[in-house]
Amino acid sequence: DSRDEVVGQWYDAQFLSHGFLYSGGKTTSIDYPGSFTTITSGINNSGTIVGAFSDEAGNLHGFLLSRGRYAILDYPGATLTQPYGINDAGNVVGFYEIDNGPKVGFLWRRGTFTPLRVPGSTDTFPVAINNRGEIVGGYFDGTTTQAFLLNDGEYTTLDPPGSVSAFPGGIN
Repeated sequence: DSRDEVVGQWYDAQFLSHGFLYSGGKTTSIDYPGSFTTITSGINNSGTIVGAFSDEAGNLHGFLLSRGRYAILDYPGATLTQPYGINDAGNVVGFYEIDNGPKVGFLWRRGTFTPLRVPGSTDTFPVAINNRGEIVGGYFDGTTTQAFLLNDGEYTTLDPPGSVSAFPGGIN
């Protein structure tokens, strides 16, 4: 039953990260083959996992893991791709960076990347997508990090009372 599956990362004695899957009372390490480090960050109800791995040069590459098979999920031309969330339709959100430039959010759907940029932001970090396609994340406006909700193409800043900075964790 996928409702009790958890993904995350653990660290070894050299403080290198390794992904893990907790399912049915058992924890299994997930390391992209040949990777230096691995991070697992999202899982949907079908058990498809998204995450990232670093190579020996320190470049971060995104991946999908479905039914034991890995697929690379890298934004074209990016030197860093970090998928974070996946919904039941297999749509993925995360961010990418090209040559230490700004971090740009993305939505990956059916093999196509769509960049996501909160207007007025320097960096955008989507972290979760629900089954309705609503996306939450954070953005940096040059001063602080703020939370956002993206729904039907419209960005809404989420300002908790009294906050000077905010970052969401998920959306149902």
